[in-house]
Amino acid sequence: MVDMPAVSVLIQVPPVFLIFAQISWARVEQSIAR
Repeated sequence: MVDMPAVSVLIQVPPVFLIFAQISWARVEQSIAR
């Protein structure tokens, strides 16, 4: 079985999840900066 392309998955993801991902990633970068 072939895995679905990541692009198709991102297209199905709602914008709200993308915003949440950016916020969570920003927190991760801050924690690493420590």
